[in-house]
Amino acid sequence: MIKFLILFLFTSLVNKWLRLCRFEHSIIVFLAVTAGILILEKPLTYALLGLSPAFLTAAVFILNDYFDIETDKKNKRFDRPLVSGEISRKNALIAVFILYAISLLIGFYAGFYAFIFILLFAFLSVFYTPVFKKTPIIGNVFVALTMSAPFLFANLIFSLNVNFYISLLFWISFTVGFGREVIQTARDVKGDSKIKAKTLPMVIGVTNAIHLGVLFILAAILMSLIPFNKIFYLPLILICDSLLLLSVYEVEFKRNFKKFRNYSLWAMLIGIIAFLLISF
Repeated sequence: MIKFLILFLFTSLVNKWLRLCRFEHSIIVFLAVTAGILILEKPLTYALLGLSPAFLTAAVFILNDYFDIETDKKNKRFDRPLVSGEISRKNALIAVFILYAISLLIGFYAGFYAFIFILLFAFLSVFYTPVFKKTPIIGNVFVALTMSAPFLFANLIFSLNVNFYISLLFWISFTVGFGREVIQTARDVKGDSKIKAKTLPMVIGVTNAIHLGVLFILAAILMSLIPFNKIFYLPLILICDSLLLLSVYEVEFKRNFKKFRNYSLWAMLIGIIAFLLISF
């Protein structure tokens, strides 16, 4: 009974932190670096360096919630551990410092160019919520870059010359990431207006922002079909694209932001797995 109680409490604690740092995004980032390593035909052991941007991603999500707690309260985001009080702001901030330190320490062993790259992102990420997020387009671009940057990070471990497929995956990820983020900010427009933020949907309107986001996602789908001659890549990318189309349908015609987020997140995960197989 005591062992069961301890296991339950431990599982509950871990679950809170995983929700806070959005661990699924860190997994996608790590797999993106791994895909880059495979495409460059380098030893798979280098993929461990992908933990650097993965830990940084976790830190950025926690820091965003730390700064954004008032907006989340106004948006009634009680699913967020800081809003619900499951995790204190003090402990969240301590976790941010630890994750930043681990990220930079691992990044140091990735080589000069990759380390400078991760250091730059770490520096800019501090300004995301207080500055970039409240500025039209800039905040969306930054988030999209965090989704596509892992491919460049993998390339920079070895060279400044960017591989064709690395470049292609960078732009596919950036395009779908930008579209997804624009639509996500449309969901939070009420809370953002209360803190006087000026996001893109507040400038061009929620409907226009959704249309714009959808266009970018559709463009990403078209780009994803370019490596069509890769036999293992095509089946998975078609599943990914189908989920993206389903997410677009849910938000464009039903304004169902929750299903849009879930479908697009699964699409991104399957897309990353497809990218892992692009070298075969």
